[in-house]
Formats: sequence, C-alpha cells, structure tokens
Amino acid sequence: MYLLLSHMAYKEGSEIDGEWLKSAIRAQKDPLTGKRATFRSTMTAMGIVNSDLFTEFAGGRAHINLETLAKVARLYPTMNMRFVLTGQGDPITTP
Repeated sequence: MYLLLSHMAYKEGSEIDGEWLKSAIRAQKDPLTGKRATFRSTMTAMGIVNSDLFTEFAGGRAHINLETLAKVARLYPTMNMRFVLTGQGDPITTP
C-alpha cells in the first residue's frame, strides 16, 4: 500500500537504495554556488519546500516519483541515473 504525497510515496521494502541518490547528488556541483551539491541545495534549486523529501528516500522510508527523478536528472546532466536506480557504475557520467 502506498501513501502518495506531492513528490514521494511511502512504502516499506524499497528495492532502490536512497543512499545511491545521496552519493550521486554529492558527486555533483550545486548549480547556484558551484560547491558540492547537497540534498538541501538540490531541493532549493528544484523549488521543493518539503525538507524531508530526499532524507526520507535515503533512509528507505519513502519512494521518489519519476517526475521528481526527471527533475533531478535535468538539474544535473552529469548524474548517472543508472547509478541512482541500481547502484551500478559511477555516480557521474559525461553528458
């Protein structure tokens, strides 16, 4: 059973490890500051006000919907989405 929210759905037993997204984001540069990206800087750049979105996902307590993952991919063109979804490969790829 899912509880759908604006950017995520809560469900137990996720097969996608949220730590993969965390690692992939940290491997990126923040588009606003040029420093290493964080969950907070990513959400700010995406206009997301729910501060728990990525933290809940990384902790295995939520799923992020495809629309949100697509926004992340557009924000960071060098992010390897295969790494985000499977943990395979490097967090960064060349565009």
